Parts: sequence; C-alpha cells; structure tokens
Amino acid sequence: MNIFKKRADQKTHIKQESAFFNHISGKGDYDALTENGYNKIMSFVRPAKEDNLILDIGCGTGAFSRRLCRYGKVIGMDVSSGMVKVAKTLPDNIECHTFLAGNAEELPFRDSIFDMVFYGGVLHHLPDFKKSVKETYRVLKNGGTLVAFEPNGYHPYRLIFTHPKSPVRGSTYSPSEHPVYPGRIIKVLNSYGFTDARIHYLHAEYSSTAFFSRLQNRLGSSNLASRIIPGIMRPFFVISVSKG
Repeated sequence: MNIFKKRADQKTHIKQESAFFNHISGKGDYDALTENGYNKIMSFVRPAKEDNLILDIGCGTGAFSRRLCRYGKVIGMDVSSGMVKVAKTLPDNIECHTFLAGNAEELPFRDSIFDMVFYGGVLHHLPDFKKSVKETYRVLKNGGTLVAFEPNGYHPYRLIFTHPKSPVRGSTYSPSEHPVYPGRIIKVLNSYGFTDARIHYLHAEYSSTAFFSRLQNRLGSSNLASRIIPGIMRPFFVISVSKG
C-alpha cells in the first residue's frame, strides 16, 4: 500500500532548520534529555490499543522513536537528512519501522493513515505551526491521538535566552526557534477539530552539562521547588488531543 503523496518544495525556514541540524548530526546520536527525563515524558504517552502505526515528527536521531516502538510500528521523520542518516545506523533503533526526511508542514502521507502522531519538541521550531497541525489532523485516523512535548515559553529561561528579540539569545538555538505557549497550542488544535485536550507540566532533565541545564536539573529534582513553582512555570509541558 502506498501511503505517500507528492511533496512540495521546501521553504526558506525549512532549509535553514535542515542545515542547522545537519551540522549537529555530525556529532552522532542526539539525546537532549536524560533517561529519567524521557521516562517522565513517555509516562503521558498511552495509546488505547496495541499495534499502532505512529508518526514521530522531528525524530532527530530516534530518541523518542525507539521509545515509541513499544506501542507499534514507528515512522520517524525529520527535516534534517543528516539526523535521519544517523538514526538509520543506530542499533537501538532497529525495532523502528523506518526513518525518512520530510517537512512537518507538508507531510508526505495519504489521509487517515496513523493512529498516533508525536511531536518531540518540534512546534517551537515552526514559525507558523498551524500548517503542521492541519496536516497532522489530515493524516490521523478518526479516534487517533496527537501528543506534543514542548519547552514551556512561560519558563524564564525560554523567555530570556530563546526569544527572537532577546539581546542575549544564544547561538546554540536554531534560526526558527521561538517560545511556544500551551494555551496558544491548545487553541490552534481545537480550531482544527481536535478535542479532549489534556496538558501536563513537568521537569525533564537535560543530558547537557552546561551550567543552565544543570541548574534546571537541580531545581527539577528539588521537592521544595516542585511545591513552590507553579505548574505553568515548569520547563516543559506535554499536550495530548484526539481526532473525532
């Protein structure tokens, strides 16, 4: 069965993101979080059935793809051909169905194919993520689930260091990276027909040894910090919605 459709030309921001992550892919496996961090996120991914067909958008080198495989066949897709190339070579990804390069705003699949679509930190790389949400709705089956994991735009670190107009924006962030906010994402999801929105705020530990990453990890592991920091101010959130 052919599940693909004709692809459109890439736009400028897609090419910029692709080039940025192609450069990073030269370092090999890209694991942004610790194992504990991934486990926290995956605890909110609970498909209603087994043997699902799952699309992992922004799969990178397969960090989430290999963890989603317990729920069925996974197609990992990333804008970076370099990341996809690395993903295909990693032994840990052997259980995944396939990896391919593709544009989140123009998914190369036919309608109503997938049981689940997973965004692993992708929406904050898309200048207008409404286009991708519309495409996701198209390729999901009725009753299918969309799950999105994102860094929280309300967290002070994101506001200071990743906002496009910030004078101290770090050079380690991709050209299109920008803060995203849970309320805005849910509003867009609802506008395209998704329902039953659920949101979870959480700490997920970074694997990086950089100072601010280590600081956030320490705050996340602190019981006191967990009690006094409002959920909406935590570093990450996971949103899940249903189609139909």
